[in-house]
Amino acid sequence: RSRKDKGLMKELPIRMTTEMKQTERRIREYNSMLNAAIIEDEDGNTLTNVYTRIWSWGSMKLSGRWYGSVVNIPRVDRLGIKINGSKVVEIDYVGIHPRILWAMYGKSLLEFPHDIYTEIANVKSAVDRKISKLALLIYLNAFDARDAQLAIQGEINELSTKEKEEYTLGKAKDVLSKMIDWFDFHGMDVKKDYQGENNIGLLLQ
Repeated sequence: RSRKDKGLMKELPIRMTTEMKQTERRIREYNSMLNAAIIEDEDGNTLTNVYTRIWSWGSMKLSGRWYGSVVNIPRVDRLGIKINGSKVVEIDYVGIHPRILWAMYGKSLLEFPHDIYTEIANVKSAVDRKISKLALLIYLNAFDARDAQLAIQGEINELSTKEKEEYTLGKAKDVLSKMIDWFDFHGMDVKKDYQGENNIGLLLQ
């Protein structure tokens, strides 16, 4: 798919290169393997289990994702899924994108912060941590500081009245400054090292 055009992704024509033919073969093999299993929801209804591989931004090297019927089920309902009669679990990798980025700069994962979202913004409440986490992901994915600031402010504005009473991190520009200062302190000039098509958010995806 192409980049966003007025908020929409447009499908691009596929050129059946050698790489694309190999990719298609692997995806078909993957789906054949999945189809050998019986997937059911918690009510015993059989679920279709066919996946498609989609790349956004017009590049097979950026922002690739798997899409399928199981993926689109709300998280709370996914835990009721059974594969060949066995219950599933959902494994969550804590701070996976910043963790990969940390390693990309040659840093030891043993030194990675226990809770990067808390440390990076010196949070004082669960609401602070929520905004810190969103802000970090926005910072990594944004193409420039202005876009990042607007997106972070949008998340702050969406807080409920009760959440705003617990929030202490200040305006979006203050939160963004904390992100930039933290990475600078650790010698990771992320937005300078990964620009444009080399955007770090897309590479991490």
